[in-house]
Amino acid sequence: MMRFFFAVSCIIGIVLCCFGGSGSAALDCLLAGADSAVELSISLAGAYLLWMGLINVASEAGLIEKLAARMHKPLRLLMPDAGDASASVTLNLAANFFGLGNAATPFGLDAMKRLNAVNPDKQSASNAICMFLALNASAIELMPTGVIAVRIACGSANAYDIVLPTFISSVFSAAAAFRIGSGCEMKYVIPILVAALLAYALIRRVNPYEAFIRGAADAVPTLLRVLPALAAMLGAITLLRGCGALDALGNWLSPVFEKIGIPSELTPLILLRPFSGSASLALLGDTLTRYGADSFVGRAASVCVGSTETIFYTLALYCGSVGISKTRHALPAALAGCTAGVVSGILLVRIM
Repeated sequence: MMRFFFAVSCIIGIVLCCFGGSGSAALDCLLAGADSAVELSISLAGAYLLWMGLINVASEAGLIEKLAARMHKPLRLLMPDAGDASASVTLNLAANFFGLGNAATPFGLDAMKRLNAVNPDKQSASNAICMFLALNASAIELMPTGVIAVRIACGSANAYDIVLPTFISSVFSAAAAFRIGSGCEMKYVIPILVAALLAYALIRRVNPYEAFIRGAADAVPTLLRVLPALAAMLGAITLLRGCGALDALGNWLSPVFEKIGIPSELTPLILLRPFSGSASLALLGDTLTRYGADSFVGRAASVCVGSTETIFYTLALYCGSVGISKTRHALPAALAGCTAGVVSGILLVRIM
């Protein structure tokens, strides 16, 4: 599925750029996408090395195995073939739930490595991997911190009033993805957990320094494998945006969205969200400034962004890390989840 998206996107973008009289713009867009992939990989490297090092400390101290054993039965309902990936899957979903994106990604990459280890076809996503990808693309999040920050910056008088509808909408999103895929501030909790992990390792007579180094060293090959997939996907997405294809699609779909109760003002944001997180946040800020952060359009836009995820980036990152080229039903499941999140989010804003 991803290979068709990449090829078709590039072909459409190049043709539109050539007909527009600027063939060189297509190459500029592809290069800009590749540059973005390098920048993204570099920004990801620090957090990934840190958390993979800590994951290995936990593994050598026996904590990962204990957590996997406890979570094996509950996760069997979602992913019967999860194997020893149960702990990493649990940590990834928990980090996403609390809005800890920097921690969620390393746990997710480790989960992908473990899930693919028991996958009989290394080039094709197993059912367990499809389910994991769909759940990650469903964005179940208790506190959408990025959206709230944009709302505060745009002068919202009730920046947090989208938390409940966003959470409920993200649950609907996860339910749709599952169907097809079949107090104390966190800034204090994470450091305390890290300190407790290191103390536990010392009690178990595990050298935390050497275990950390081994875990971080194992992370480097994964980062290198991710880069080509990100370069391809971000290049295609940048080309689609640069040639005007997304804008044209938005103009064509606006009347359809209006008929099903989705304001036409949200069409560009809804189409952009699955492709780019930073661009959709920027467009969210523009939407809130133009229509008002506390207006119906502003609140609906906030909930739509908070309850959905950048699907194509997520699939490219996780599948690229283990060399999976056939995503099977992971992409349709993720798109179904995104659609459910948008529709339920707008409906909840109308009634809440």
